Amino acid sequence: MAGKIINYYAGGNTARGFYSLYEECLEGLDRIFILKGGPGTGKSTVMKDIGIKMGGKRI
Repeated sequence: MAGKIINYYAGGNTARGFYSLYEECLEGLDRIFILKGGPGTGKSTVMKDIGIKMGGKRI
């Protein structure tokens, strides 16, 4: 399954303070998955692997 890679940031620190789109991101979802763990436990690796499987490209 090939997909389009979209860089989307749900929140960020700006010159006017923290800006959040989290509520908008979660609206209308049936379920969410939260990855939680300490540094070096593989959270980013799991997300990269999922992206590769879905998008077919290695970044």
